[in-house]
Amino acid sequence: MGTREKIVEAAERVMRERGLARSTTKEIAHAAGYSEGTFYKHFESKEDLFFAVLAERLPWFVALVEELPARVGRGTVRETLEEVARNALAFYGEIVPMAASIFLEPGLLARHREGVHERGSDRRSAG
Repeated sequence: MGTREKIVEAAERVMRERGLARSTTKEIAHAAGYSEGTFYKHFESKEDLFFAVLAERLPWFVALVEELPARVGRGTVRETLEEVARNALAFYGEIVPMAASIFLEPGLLARHREGVHERGSDRRSAG
């Protein structure tokens, strides 16, 4: 596992324990076994790292939702909805404690909304 991946892994642990707002770049770098300078060689900010955690460490729910159109006609609607609901509860149960502070930081919330919008635009143009 490379330096960047170790930092992302450590960030997930630290942010789960302390939340995004109370986690520091220094603390995250230390938890990964690196200096804060090494952190900034891989990420511009704690917010950039947070988005990396979302994209790289918790992508399974997004992948499930994205594959739904390909599953049309397989299984029952009830089974599919139950699977999505179970996975959504697990996903949000993991992400909400870590990310709740996103709503307290207007700049971070704006960046998050932009990212969601861009990902949605990318999917529509690819289809």
